[in-house]
Amino acid sequence: MTTHLDPLWPHFAALWTDLRRIAPGILLTGGYGLFLKQSWLLSNADVPTIVGVHAWHDQIPRSTRDLDFIAEVGLIASPEQQRALDAVLVAHRFEVVQHNARWQFSKQLDSGHSVLLDFHTPSPTRDRRDVRVESRRVKPQPSLQDSGIHGRENRDAVGCDLLPFHFPVGGLDIVIPNPVSQAIMKLTAMRDRWTRMQDPTRPASERQTEEAEARKHAQDVFRVIALMTRAEYESAPDIVEAIRDTVAFVGARTIFDQYLATDEARAMAYLSRVWSRDHLLTIRSTLATWFNPADTLQR
Repeated sequence: MTTHLDPLWPHFAALWTDLRRIAPGILLTGGYGLFLKQSWLLSNADVPTIVGVHAWHDQIPRSTRDLDFIAEVGLIASPEQQRALDAVLVAHRFEVVQHNARWQFSKQLDSGHSVLLDFHTPSPTRDRRDVRVESRRVKPQPSLQDSGIHGRENRDAVGCDLLPFHFPVGGLDIVIPNPVSQAIMKLTAMRDRWTRMQDPTRPASERQTEEAEARKHAQDVFRVIALMTRAEYESAPDIVEAIRDTVAFVGARTIFDQYLATDEARAMAYLSRVWSRDHLLTIRSTLATWFNPADTLQR
């Protein structure tokens, strides 16, 4: 895991071990979680997936330089866990990115590059008095001042605590959200980037960057489904049933309809160049069983 394909592993492995010692419920999400899962599947051909991982056009996964974690609301609220987190981040040489105070941290590398670490937190329920939401940050109440972490409020991180997926890499137990919750977050990220890409008031260079990010998130939606194991596929209906009335899930239905539901949908021109026709239809039909708006009308 320390090859040129994954320069992030040496910085992730010890950090992950220390974070889980403090907060066993913390989840790895985002592109690096998908990268590790795809790498694991490539080494375990006997694990069946929705699309055989060795049949992909982009068979060799590529690492990222970003780490995204989902921190439980209870972790944000706990002064004891927060103090322990603070010590871990200091020990691993992560410093606060000031304009994103206490939800984003950065570690400078000798190469001149940096590793970014983001903490996301689901929206807390309204009855909680031990946290508060301020400027899309979930913060402890009372304040811990300049210590611990905040969580960037992720309103789309619904159901992440339901049946997270465990798999071993390098002697560690890696834990990522279930594929339904991952798909919701990636669909929303794709839509947001696509919307910014179409803003005519943005400079052309920014719009090109947003388009590239929109395509990356669209591809990640499909990767989430393609990487589903048989056990994840069989448990997905229960997760859908548990979260189908949430705002985030209802929003994901609309996004799926507008961007992916048909060959003429907005994101399909790009995805049809990346995936074979058979794989594309398999992935899209799986998403449709969760997000097809017609199902809402039939309930």
